[in-house]
Amino acid sequence: MFEILNTERSYVRDLNIICDIFIKGIKDNALLTREEIISIFNNVHTLQEEHTYLLHVNIYTTHTHT
Repeated sequence: MFEILNTERSYVRDLNIICDIFIKGIKDNALLTREEIISIFNNVHTLQEEHTYLLHVNIYTTHTHT
């Protein structure tokens, strides 16, 4: 279970970097149009939300069952 949690933690960290730094930088510097951003990063915010939730649920479940 430890390896799964570590992998999920890394994935959520990477999604946060994409959303909070990479996409924000692209928008702030007008490097791509809105349509291009949507086309390239279509579901990344959904993935970020869902995997953050799954990580928190798994951490809670692991800590309450050990």
